[in-house]
Amino acid sequence: MGFPILLYLILGVSILLIVLLIRRRSRIFRNLEFERMEASLGPSADPDSPVPFGYKCAWYAVSSEDTIDVVKEAGLKKFKKSTWAFGIEKAYEDKIFISPPVQGWTFIVGFTLAPKSEGSPEEEISPLLTKLSSLYGTACFFATHRVVEYHTWAKAENGDVTRAFAYIGEIGEIVWDIGAATDAEIDIRTGFTEDAVMQVADGWSVSPVSLHSGMAQPSLGYLGDSLKPNLQFA
Repeated sequence: MGFPILLYLILGVSILLIVLLIRRRSRIFRNLEFERMEASLGPSADPDSPVPFGYKCAWYAVSSEDTIDVVKEAGLKKFKKSTWAFGIEKAYEDKIFISPPVQGWTFIVGFTLAPKSEGSPEEEISPLLTKLSSLYGTACFFATHRVVEYHTWAKAENGDVTRAFAYIGEIGEIVWDIGAATDAEIDIRTGFTEDAVMQVADGWSVSPVSLHSGMAQPSLGYLGDSLKPNLQFA
């Protein structure tokens, strides 16, 4: 009886080792590919200072100053170096801009990051949000769209969503509500509006509408087509 159990144990350990080796090899090749692409890119223009954004947009705020690592972990595709001005302009169209750090935060910005009105915001936002918070401690998500009055904010810490809220004014419904309101939300006097989103962003991270040249040294970020992160991370 002991021999089959031992055999199964050895088999199980072998399978586990193979899986770990495959994951490690995948990470190594991904890192090498990223380094090759990053090294081949030249700056598209001179570095510039932070540019404000926020209204009619969506973004993640990640508690990290390692922009290159955030680019890699967020899975930014077909990226190139970009100035703040050009990156934010294109983020309002169909691109994704990952910014240089500002006061300890890196922004992942893109109009297309906003949840689809017919979908569940939790299903669309939580996977990447929890991954980023697992890696960097704290990650936040914000989105606002004044046409349908869609306003949302969410925060994850160490892999868990601790607070999330989403409201669609067009139908007058709260469609996502997790955790207790934080101090940044308690003082909201504007109702569920885009200004409320900026107020919460200011309380949780850095309000993007308040960005200015004195907040960070001129730097380049990265502009890409889309995010395709590996959510099955070790």
